[in-house]
Amino acid sequence: MEKEIFIQVKKNKAIHQKKTLYFIGLIKYISLIIIIRVHIHSYHKELFYAIRACELLFISSGFLVGYNYIDKENPNTFIYAFKYYYKHLRNCYPLYLINFFSGVINHKNEIKYNLTSIELFLINIFMLQVWSRRRQLVSFFNGISWFLHDLLICYFFSPLLLNGINSIKKSLILFLVFALTRILLEEFIHLGALNIFDTHIHDGPFVRIIEFYLGMLIIPTFLKFHTFLDRYKNKTFFKIILTIFPILMTAILFSFLKDYKTFLCCYYVLIFCLYIFIIGYEYGYLPDLISNKLIRIIMNPQMEMYLSHISINRIIKKSKLLLFFFNFMNKEFKFIIKLVIIYLFSMLYKILLKDRLSKCMDKLLYFFNQIIN
Repeated sequence: MEKEIFIQVKKNKAIHQKKTLYFIGLIKYISLIIIIRVHIHSYHKELFYAIRACELLFISSGFLVGYNYIDKENPNTFIYAFKYYYKHLRNCYPLYLINFFSGVINHKNEIKYNLTSIELFLINIFMLQVWSRRRQLVSFFNGISWFLHDLLICYFFSPLLLNGINSIKKSLILFLVFALTRILLEEFIHLGALNIFDTHIHDGPFVRIIEFYLGMLIIPTFLKFHTFLDRYKNKTFFKIILTIFPILMTAILFSFLKDYKTFLCCYYVLIFCLYIFIIGYEYGYLPDLISNKLIRIIMNPQMEMYLSHISINRIIKKSKLLLFFFNFMNKEFKFIIKLVIIYLFSMLYKILLKDRLSKCMDKLLYFFNQIIN
């Protein structure tokens, strides 16, 4: 029965894939905007929203990887895992380096946490801040490092993790195991039981890979319901319901987020899994709007915006002309102006430089491979 479900989904996937990607892509885009907003204006009162947005990003990323690769052959080998890891690394690492060197220029006289310049350089180049016992070092002028590091670790282990979603029964069991692990870990953190490690658990890859995998593990059940609901996709009443329901779910979700003391982080993670599961169905009218070309262009440079926003904000702060005009604006309008500048830079980078720099990385990797061999 399960095999028939996955065969049917594979046949229909070409029809539905774009709408699903656009819808979940919109959620990821909004999550990134929330994070950028908090970073740019240091809205400490809204830091809770940025933390939740990070969790939502990892869950939705796991969901998309599972959806896109469940019907493909994924060899569980180191070489295949490295190739998948490198495919993502080559697209974002050059811009990461630009952000890093921008931070070096702007923070050259800052405290170095008893590390030499060479040690700081190597830690940043290889994105190892998250493994440091110094909590401040994780966000030391290069706060995007931990996020990118954790996401790339998730991508590296994706071929292995995909073996857990080849059946509904296995995926449900694994979901319960990893959900329980996430809950127990959060309870221990809340009670202070992990303080002995003197580290920053939430920024580390262990917590994030659990969230990533939870998003991936809901895919088999999602696909089973997908084939069941497919028979109603052309009915107007059904489409109206699946247009209203995601909006209602989003409103309920934000009502939960208003009081950050309502739940521990782990329970928000489970709520987000349910949220992604529900909004992933693309039978309503919203996906048609989201798949509009203009909206796709706006959402296009998501990762580039995240990787560049800190550097662009530093440059803006040093621009006397912009600062003069900002004196006459409120915070929200300032943020919109900054966001537009970040977007324009990200689009220009993606159009003019991204492929060229990625190919430079390919050549560099080939050069080192030739030396080793």
